[in-house]
Amino acid sequence: MDVKISYGIDLKKVPDKIRSMLTAFNAEEVDHMIHIATQLLELSDANATIVSGLIDQARLKMAELDRALNDSQMILKGYIATLEADEAPMPPTTGVPNAD
Repeated sequence: MDVKISYGIDLKKVPDKIRSMLTAFNAEEVDHMIHIATQLLELSDANATIVSGLIDQARLKMAELDRALNDSQMILKGYIATLEADEAPMPPTTGVPNAD
């Protein structure tokens, strides 16, 4: 089960945090599992049960990577939106009090 953990960091540190998150991903592990599965099947069809387990592990790992990539993308979207909002010009004030 996944849980969301939320905490704040300085806006300037967001790109470094994302960079850190991206370097923690290990897609090579999935590639290695698939390579081993292929080799096991080349050795013998009797390895099908083991290969099925490896495929399941690879799929779970890919799902984990996808969730982590999604988290990274969502953080970056919020970061970009914040930067764009900070750069947006402020509407001029008329000096007229609100008539509400």
